[in-house]
Amino acid sequence: MTYDIHGVWDQNNIWTGPFLKGHTNITEIEDGLDLLWRNGVDSKKVVMGYGFYGRGSTMKDPSCSTPPTCEFSGPAFAGDCTNEPGILSYNGKCHITNKMPSLISAS
Repeated sequence: MTYDIHGVWDQNNIWTGPFLKGHTNITEIEDGLDLLWRNGVDSKKVVMGYGFYGRGSTMKDPSCSTPPTCEFSGPAFAGDCTNEPGILSYNGKCHITNKMPSLISAS
């Protein structure tokens, strides 16, 4: 699995904490795969899973600009298609992208 490595569930975890991190991370994916290879798992038996959606968090301090010290306070707004806080479906991302030109010209 190459997604959902980090998310709002990290908030009270003593090892990860409430720090903003992508829900996918190539370094952590490589570390996970390396664990399989070191234990003799045949690469032909490994299938990579990709999340076809996005996860979002609400920044605790919107002015924070020094990752990885920026923290989140909870999930982002619910997507139009998912109605689930912090989850934006592929269709929802397309919907927002299609609205972008009108949002930019309106400001």
